[in-house]
Amino acid sequence: MAPSGRMVASSTSDFFITFGEERLLVRVRRHPRARRLRLRYDAALGELKLVIPPRAGLGDARRWVEGQSAWIERQRAIRPQGEPVQQGSVLPWRGGTLTVCWSAQSPRTPRIDGDRLCLGGPQSAIGRRIRRWMEQEARQEFAAASQAMADRAGLKLSAVSVGDPRSRWGSCTSTGRIRYNWRLVMAPDHVRLAIVAHEVAHLAHLNHGPAFYDLVHSLCGDAHDRSREWLRHHGSDLHRWRFDGV
Repeated sequence: MAPSGRMVASSTSDFFITFGEERLLVRVRRHPRARRLRLRYDAALGELKLVIPPRAGLGDARRWVEGQSAWIERQRAIRPQGEPVQQGSVLPWRGGTLTVCWSAQSPRTPRIDGDRLCLGGPQSAIGRRIRRWMEQEARQEFAAASQAMADRAGLKLSAVSVGDPRSRWGSCTSTGRIRYNWRLVMAPDHVRLAIVAHEVAHLAHLNHGPAFYDLVHSLCGDAHDRSREWLRHHGSDLHRWRFDGV
């Protein structure tokens, strides 16, 4: 991260590795005291961090990372058991919280009432009902925001969808299809804005070079840098909730 706070490519040595149809970013940092290669998976950001010795060859380092595919897959597959969403759960919501308030007399569809998320229906299905509601909210919001931002940048967007991948918050294909993690609907405004800007910028640049970050910055200003800090500290809180019942 540059001292100015503007996000730029941390190194021209950064690269991608491929898992099936997914591309995983590897951020490379040369450390003057490093004696060997060290790899860490950042689940909150969905990327790998590679530390290499000062004189290590980048080609050898890349081949070594590619040889760690089994370890990487295991790290990406790790999911904490999580906390079930139920009556009284306090969920993160856009910089604040929502307390789940269930009542047999309330409508089944969740609705926000101040700092409460109210719903009815079978109590055993509270988590699943809230998940469906959040997925719908995320799908509508991200589709509209992505299209508006793509139009503003003069870029072609093919489709927007949502899912629940553990390893990343968003992705963009070469055919212009963007996919978001629906759990981001719980994140603060600047985080959602930054993720949309990041993925829309990939419509023009399927890399993380200077031109990509110039476009991101033009779309969302310093929200991108601030979002990375927020996700680093709070991203795991979005993942820790289980919406499949108690």
